[in-house]
Amino acid sequence: MISSFLLVAALWLTASINHVMASRQLQDNTLNPVCDSCWCVPDGGTDSGTCPSDTSGIYQSFPDSYPTLYTTFVETSAPITLQTSDGSSDCFPFADAIGALSYEESTLPQCVLSTAGSSASSDNAVCAYKFASAASDSSDCPNRQYELVTYASIDAVSADANAMMIHSGACGVCSNAQDLAVRMSTLDSLQSASITCATQFAFGGTFSSLVSCYETVGFTDQCASLWANFAAANAQLCAGDCAGQTSNLFGDPPLCELGSCLSCSKDFQAEFDELAGLYKSPYNAGFNVDIAYPCSSFTRIATLDPCSSGGAVVATEPTISPSPTSEPVPASTGSSNTPAPSGSSNGESGGVMNVSGTSVTLLLSVVFVVVSVM
Repeated sequence: MISSFLLVAALWLTASINHVMASRQLQDNTLNPVCDSCWCVPDGGTDSGTCPSDTSGIYQSFPDSYPTLYTTFVETSAPITLQTSDGSSDCFPFADAIGALSYEESTLPQCVLSTAGSSASSDNAVCAYKFASAASDSSDCPNRQYELVTYASIDAVSADANAMMIHSGACGVCSNAQDLAVRMSTLDSLQSASITCATQFAFGGTFSSLVSCYETVGFTDQCASLWANFAAANAQLCAGDCAGQTSNLFGDPPLCELGSCLSCSKDFQAEFDELAGLYKSPYNAGFNVDIAYPCSSFTRIATLDPCSSGGAVVATEPTISPSPTSEPVPASTGSSNTPAPSGSSNGESGGVMNVSGTSVTLLLSVVFVVVSVM
């Protein structure tokens, strides 16, 4: 019993040391260039604009301790779910944006969020975790109890000593600690996991199995359902735009506009972002995922440290992401000759439609293209 106690104590001590060291490492936040030599697209492009040298509040990686701790958090508020306006759980996230597709689940009515306060918020709204109590030290971090709360503004979060801002915009089905942990921990693996899910779906899998595959990645059932619908819709609607574009995904500097493959999904990605809370390309949480977005799009988050006591929320000058409908507009054509950034590891996915008469080979190539860069 003594040896077991010592082992547990040693493990907690190691975790605490690793957490402190990881926090120090985040202070040296060197970001990969995505447009010319800049980590974002300055106003006016890289020729006339100035690339921000201050990257505080912007993240391309996270310490292992962060997602590990977030997965232990306990949400005490009622989970946000996808439902129809009359409360049915059978819904399609993109019914209003694109209408029905060729899989049965896409014929359902439009999804809305179950929490009225999360779906009817102002453009200045932000999502935060409101903790039951402040963490006095790292030993208080595991199993922290929190409510998922949409605040009216950054100032409102700052005024709450036990609240920590997670992203700009209202909370959604992917804003909870479990799904945040998945996004942090799968920066290098969500790509391959998504290809696996999509391939299984293409070769005779059901939509429910596609959802289950995303749940296996770690997403909650509601967030997994949203990702699965995006994957299926993207593959069916964007196959023509993405086929053969493995090296023509971005335009040249100074603007580095997205090509037709990546811009194809922008209409229903706006619906995804609004329902998810944490965007598909989560620049609204300060994540920089190797896609050339305008510098002004990013929300700078002072800390995503799970041991934070709350309070301060913005790293430098407040920068609020635009609402989903105001996402940076990509190029209208796919003419470009700049390859996707090498070493892209954000791992966001497209998907494969199990549609009769559609080439599986073509669809799998679409999956590879979209997964590799988004």
